[in-house]
Amino acid sequence: MYTIIILARKSEGHGGKRMKCALAAVGFLNGDVQHNQRVMKHVMKGCSGRADVVLFGEAFLQGFYGATFEAAHDRQMALYRGDAILQEIGRVAGTYAIACSFGFIEKDGDSFYSSQMTLGADGKIADMYRRVSPGWKEAFADAHYREGDAFHAFTLYGKKVGSSRFLREKPAKKGLPKEHR
Repeated sequence: MYTIIILARKSEGHGGKRMKCALAAVGFLNGDVQHNQRVMKHVMKGCSGRADVVLFGEAFLQGFYGATFEAAHDRQMALYRGDAILQEIGRVAGTYAIACSFGFIEKDGDSFYSSQMTLGADGKIADMYRRVSPGWKEAFADAHYREGDAFHAFTLYGKKVGSSRFLREKPAKKGLPKEHR
């Protein structure tokens, strides 16, 4: 059982049509990427034709408590941007012609980030945001666990969107232009 809320906002860049956003308040299993990926696919299929974009929560793909902040464990759990699991989610987004945005624990070299990937309806990466505030990690986490360095905007369906988890975090002093804060 899950709840999907679809909101609509008029967007000049979307041909004057309202961009319909499905807020996916759905359950996940900590540490079970395959299960969480299946949930995402199911939700995208169910929202296809009813919404333009599905928004999943922070760290959804691995689960909010998927990271243990022990590098040896998290190297096995975290995903690179080009990981096959992320490519499959992009393929599904393209198949159902629906954009999606979801949180996951990203690895980049020896570093880990709490990231939010947004895929366009074509399944390609529209944006990749790394959380800029340190509250995502435990106090004992070592230097492998890092934050992004700025907020930014990107375009989705011709509409400029703020990248701070769709403006959930407070904008930093640098990065996102004042008109987008």
